[in-house]
Amino acid sequence: MLNEAAAALAAADSRLPGLAAMLDEVQLHARLRTLPGLEALASASVRDLRYVPQVGCSATVHAQLNNGERTLLAVKALPRSALAQAWMRQKRWSPRGRGTVDSAQRIDADALLVLRPRHDPRLRALPRLCQRAARSRLLHKLLPELAASELAELRLHPRHYRPEHCFVAGMESPDGKHEHQALGVLHAAGAANFNDMLRAAQYAKALGRAKVLGTDAGLQLVATADGPGRALQIDASGLPSMSMMRALGRALAAVHDSGLLHPVLRRPHDE
Repeated sequence: MLNEAAAALAAADSRLPGLAAMLDEVQLHARLRTLPGLEALASASVRDLRYVPQVGCSATVHAQLNNGERTLLAVKALPRSALAQAWMRQKRWSPRGRGTVDSAQRIDADALLVLRPRHDPRLRALPRLCQRAARSRLLHKLLPELAASELAELRLHPRHYRPEHCFVAGMESPDGKHEHQALGVLHAAGAANFNDMLRAAQYAKALGRAKVLGTDAGLQLVATADGPGRALQIDASGLPSMSMMRALGRALAAVHDSGLLHPVLRRPHDE
């Protein structure tokens, strides 16, 4: 249910008629069930909510259908004038050209725009990942060490999606016992974000946090293996333990030996 603070926030922003639904999963679930293809929506969980007053509110929605199928949606609450502009822009990106727009749906009463990752115009890998044959060829190129039978059974579980910027999915491979085990993470980015994503992956590799399994610069894809990811432990004296200091020293030496720069903004006066 919409709590008092969220209700007051939505009431104060008259330019976004869909803001109340974005802040209340119950309302959003009811709105999404009115759309073709989502009538059997069992649950809708909002993640990564971004809100700019009077401008718009966007979120990634983890949706699950009654048959257990899971998918990701990108939902935007916009001013009515901006909704019309966004819809026309989406129409130009539609794979059907001037025909029926299947890459987006709109809920006019609440000025909501609903997008699906497979029709994202900036993330070139997503259409291929959604087609079984194309996905097998792509994963074979990205993960050459896996057998064809393993690639055929590889599962992708969406974790994060930000339209036109990035898509992240967990990868699970068969373990030979009719079950699946975590293999790693698949990262897809737009052309403008790919180099930063690749540098971050290489930096994590230098730190020993994640192994880079494969990359595809043409489709802006990076596959990494999950690392141990332990947090720093500080003892009672307030200083790192000797074992932690040795571990930090090894990690720092690996970064220096790698020749990589940390993916942060550097200014001329920085050392």
